[in-house]
Amino acid sequence: MLSVSYLVTIRFNCKYQWMLFSDPKARSQALAEYSNVSEATIQRALGWAILFGVILLDTGLVDNPRHAIMGERTLHRVSQDG
Repeated sequence: MLSVSYLVTIRFNCKYQWMLFSDPKARSQALAEYSNVSEATIQRALGWAILFGVILLDTGLVDNPRHAIMGERTLHRVSQDG
């Protein structure tokens, strides 16, 4: 049986794939390293990545150019995989 902490770690780490890896193959490989990841978990992770991307882009356009770059890259990566 999988522990709750293990499942939380999988969900936590999955959502950052689109923020951390610029190469689509690296993102796929990173997700493949997790066993027993459901499609629903991946879809939730994509939703979180979109949320973070939008927030970073929005705050970045106001007064933090680094956030804007991170948000733009995250949303671009999600669109590549979506």
